[in-house]
Amino acid sequence: MRREHLDYMAQLKGIARNLNQLTKLANIGGFASVVLSHGPIVSEIEDFLKRLRDDR
Repeated sequence: MRREHLDYMAQLKGIARNLNQLTKLANIGGFASVVLSHGPIVSEIEDFLKRLRDDR
């Protein structure tokens, strides 16, 4: 596996952890409690996917 792939996997793990934490908070306090945190994580996922597409 190439070094870039390992880097992408590490980044994806971090994004997944953030999303998992946000989901847990939403389950506890409702979506309104996490709505401000939702946008940055979605942007991070979109940026990550764009980097993957551009790397081809």
